[in-house]
Amino acid sequence: GHTLRWLASAGLPHAWVNLHHKPEVIRAALGDGSAYGIALDYPLEEPEILGTAGGWKHLAPHWTDTSLVVYGDNFMRFDIERLLAWHREAQRTTGALATIAVFDMARSANSGIAGGRVICRADGTVERLVEGGSEGGFVNAGAYLLEPAVAARIPDGFADFGRDVLPALAAEGR
Repeated sequence: GHTLRWLASAGLPHAWVNLHHKPEVIRAALGDGSAYGIALDYPLEEPEILGTAGGWKHLAPHWTDTSLVVYGDNFMRFDIERLLAWHREAQRTTGALATIAVFDMARSANSGIAGGRVICRADGTVERLVEGGSEGGFVNAGAYLLEPAVAARIPDGFADFGRDVLPALAAEGR
């Protein structure tokens, strides 16, 4: 609910929720999204979990422009317009296909509990991602801006953004 209210307050009109574990409980709790000020659809009930990237790829026909992915189990709020402006500039200067929202562990308590580390260059571009561990850098917040072209880089079946997709894009400077 918190995330849906935040997305609605940022002016986003529509959200999609993939379902796996106890889908009926989630549908009953969130309904059509109107209680949160946003239209809500449930396009996929995953009998076999597809992972963060596999679920997003399933919705690829909807992505005609930049999309925002937000993990439903993370508690966050940030300026989406500012992240989008950063993403547009990165697209212009580096051809970026993805932008990762991060937590600064020095400023955000409890942000390093489970997220992978995002190691950035001085200009803010991602050098590499490290799953788990205590290496420095930022913590992956589980929120991404993605271009539709990312879907072609995701294999069919199970795929994870933090392990499979974003590290490969970082290695390419994208």
